[in-house]
Amino acid sequence: MSGANMFIMYTDSAGTNVTLSPRLGTGHVEPKYNSAAQITMLEGTGVSNGVMTANFRCKGVNWPLRRPRADP
Repeated sequence: MSGANMFIMYTDSAGTNVTLSPRLGTGHVEPKYNSAAQITMLEGTGVSNGVMTANFRCKGVNWPLRRPRADP
């Protein structure tokens, strides 16, 4: 998915906190870390009852504009 902005989330070794890693798809390879993404974690982020939640704000990435599809 070349050009796709991805956000990979995983827990720490204790399973009590989350890490969010911004990545950029470049083709049929592992996505690269996107150092331009400025991530701010917001209230409510964490692990509760085994469920990971990431509330965050992201700046510094270009989101592709989607054009509406015309019906054939």
